[in-house]
Amino acid sequence: MSQQTSTSTSKPFWDIPSVSAFKLLLTAYKEVVSEHDRAFMADRQTLENIKAVAIWLTTPSDKRGIYLGGSCGNGKTTMMRAFEKVCNKIGKRVLRTSAPKMVAWHLDGHSVLDLPYQEKVICIDDLGTEAAESMVYGNKVSVMADFFEEAYKTRCFLFVTSNLGAQEIEDRYGERVRDRFREIFHSKKFTNQSFR
Repeated sequence: MSQQTSTSTSKPFWDIPSVSAFKLLLTAYKEVVSEHDRAFMADRQTLENIKAVAIWLTTPSDKRGIYLGGSCGNGKTTMMRAFEKVCNKIGKRVLRTSAPKMVAWHLDGHSVLDLPYQEKVICIDDLGTEAAESMVYGNKVSVMADFFEEAYKTRCFLFVTSNLGAQEIEDRYGERVRDRFREIFHSKKFTNQSFR
């Protein structure tokens, strides 16, 4: 019996050639590094990371997000900020926040998914640094696990950075969220040494 492979009918997130996306991301990445009074280091791994993200963003896919994992200080947040800069340049609205801010905002009675963004693009930095559970009216809630369930349903585009690996995600948020991550995200582990 032959096995059929399904092809995506989705449009690319950025409707531009991948070479153009790479150039835009590289320029924006250099700008972010410069804003921190640092010199850009064009090492092989950083260029490969930028290329991978550029290809993901310009290739039709059913995945609706990017997850960058790895240790501290190796360019994940810089890549997210470069992505945001390019989105702003090409007219896609982006909300950039952090997991701790999202939890605090939720506990204050708000939800990020309630924002009136036509293009829901949410960048979440530092997943895993927030409180794993919070108390709401005497009930324990896992704000980020609940958020990812809702984001999965609404199919908004997510760009997430974290120091958590796959098993740590499952331990912290549960098997269901880890399984959703497999479906939602293009994942890349940044293996660079810290630039700090």
